[in-house]
Amino acid sequence: MPDLIFHVPHHARELRFECETCGHRSKRRIDHTRHIQNHTGERPFACGICHKRFKQRDDLRSHEEIHTGKRPFECETCHKCFRRKGDLRSHEPIHTEVRPYRCKYCEFRSTFRRSVKRHVKTFHPDLPVDIKHIHELDPDRCRLAENTHQLQFHRRLCVGF
Repeated sequence: MPDLIFHVPHHARELRFECETCGHRSKRRIDHTRHIQNHTGERPFACGICHKRFKQRDDLRSHEEIHTGKRPFECETCHKCFRRKGDLRSHEPIHTEVRPYRCKYCEFRSTFRRSVKRHVKTFHPDLPVDIKHIHELDPDRCRLAENTHQLQFHRRLCVGF
């Protein structure tokens, strides 16, 4: 028990920056500063080309790539290139047969939730959008993934790892 008595104050010191507006607490000054920007709307980083403003320098750098035309992230399957790694990750599942999202009203299935949503609005316009997410509880034995490559995409889509 004495160890716990000395340990608990350690955690109190971890969150030493407190927002005066909402009481949010941060461990690091930079996190506190970024949080405060949510209240103030401050965007100190401006694009030198189009003058769009950003809260963080990394967001500005990512934005500036739009103007350069650089697309450093390439799909290994079809060689399409993307500006952001996240865009490549969103694209990759189209090359698999994994279709974890299904229309409730017919047999239409898709890799992407947004595709099923668009399908329902187009082909079942009078019905509510109700998307079924099909996957086994154990992603290592998912019936939708026929090989290791598909299983990898399935884990990313359905389980998030």
